[in-house]
Amino acid sequence: KASSLTPGTGLAGAIAINPSACGSPSTLDWAFYIVRNGVPPCYTKKGFGPFAKKRLESVSILNDKRRAIMKTHEKHLYLAMVGVRKKLQGKGIGGNLLRALCSTADSLGV
Repeated sequence: KASSLTPGTGLAGAIAINPSACGSPSTLDWAFYIVRNGVPPCYTKKGFGPFAKKRLESVSILNDKRRAIMKTHEKHLYLAMVGVRKKLQGKGIGGNLLRALCSTADSLGV
């Protein structure tokens, strides 16, 4: 993950990247996660909307599809998410994050 901080505003933007070496979490990994962090709040608390659980579970479908498509590409970086705070959009923050990603990809030879 990468993020961008703007003085006085805190977190301005973030990207999430999955490298080709990133494996899938096992059932044991998920069990340890739940023991350490608890059940994801959309399963136990209100306020996440009626479809929050379904959205969370659909992420695994996207990950499976990504893995199938990228299987033939030995080295890659997958941009899973990019976002910038609404009030800070249009100021080049997203572009800075993407340039950092491209620089990282170039340095890795991806």
